[in-house]
This record gives sequence, C-alpha cells and structure tokens, in this order.
Amino acid sequence: GLPLLTLSLADCFLGDGIEPILDAISVCRSLVYLNLRLNVLSGIMGIELCRALDASVSLTDVDVSSNDLSDDFGRALGMVLATNETLWKVNLTRNPLGVASGDALLLALKQRNDTIVELGDISEDLLGLGLQNRMLISSCLDANREGLMLKQRPTEVGDFGLHSFKWEIIDDPQDPYGRPPPCEP
Repeated sequence: GLPLLTLSLADCFLGDGIEPILDAISVCRSLVYLNLRLNVLSGIMGIELCRALDASVSLTDVDVSSNDLSDDFGRALGMVLATNETLWKVNLTRNPLGVASGDALLLALKQRNDTIVELGDISEDLLGLGLQNRMLISSCLDANREGLMLKQRPTEVGDFGLHSFKWEIIDDPQDPYGRPPPCEP
C-alpha cells in the first residue's frame, strides 16, 4: 500500500487516548505532517509526544496548538530540538508555556538546532515564554530561515540584535489618562 504521509487528528479531544497513536507515530518512517491541534494534551502525554517526535525520522511539520502543554513539555521539546534535524515547523500557539519553556527552546535554537523555522505565533501568542526569550527565539528562527549555520551566528545575547526590533509609541487619542500625544520630531 501507499505510505502514510499526513495525519490530521485536529479537534478530536483525544487526551490520554492518544498514547497508542503516539506509539505508532514513533515507528512510522514516512509521516511528514502531523496535526494534533485541540486534543486536550497535557501532562505525561506531552512527554510521550516528545518521545514520539524524538524517535521520528520523517516528521517535518507538527501542529500541537490549542492543547494544555506546559513547561514539562516545553523543556522536553527543547531536548528533542537539540538533536532533531528533521523538524521544520512546530506550532505551539495557545499552550500555557512559560519562561522555563522559553529558556529550553532558546538554548536548543542557539546551540544545536538550525532547521526549525517556525514555532507558532511568537510575537502575539506565546507571551508566557518571556519577552527576551521570544525576541531571541525570533532572531534564531530568522537565522534558520536565512540558512545561517550555527557557527555563523552570534553567540552572545547582545549580539542577537535586540536593537533590530521596532519600538514605537502608539498614539492613542482615547488615552484614559488624558496625556497629550507624543511630540513629532
């Protein structure tokens, strides 16, 4: 028969019932795209998901958005990304990931991974990763998209170019504090 290339189980609310599927994913050698969005994945299932991702030799695009994956998952995913050279995209949006996840993902991206180009909406959704982590992760993802190898990248936090982010004052005519608008230069 034909090999399984795509598996979409989005919006199935599988929860812990996903474990046998994760076992199958870990041994499937042809699966390229996996969508597990909105499946109430949390706790140990996040760790089992990372085990399956670590064992996979073919997955390039994984969507785990809108689950309940926490920092235990985020730290485990950071370890997976430190050794995985196949994954290109992992959508993490709408998961309660915190600063510990941001630290683990940043460490993997700075030191080990030059293949991931997307982790979801870093600027608008994954706020729990922490502002500095989000900015530095974004810089690493940009470097990956540009094809920069790890040895070609800056290594110090200050070298990642926080200055390249656009900072601006938003002029709000409905300012509740009645402050005047900013002066034009």
